[in-house]
Amino acid sequence: GAEQVAAMIYPSGTTGTPKGVMLPHRGILYIASISGGMRHLSEGQRVYGVLPMSHVFGLSSVCMGSLYNGACL
Repeated sequence: GAEQVAAMIYPSGTTGTPKGVMLPHRGILYIASISGGMRHLSEGQRVYGVLPMSHVFGLSSVCMGSLYNGACL
């Protein structure tokens, strides 16, 4: 379902034990749709992704935002 975990990332900046952040399908798809729309992505376009997919922005905006809107990555 929409609230099930789609990805788990480990953010930097903490000095203690690493903390996993669970990202649900709904959140990733929301960011993907907004990001792709703001960049006017459409089918057949190509996107060059330089951000790591282990980072929330690289995963949800660059990777999923491109694929969600039909672009190639």
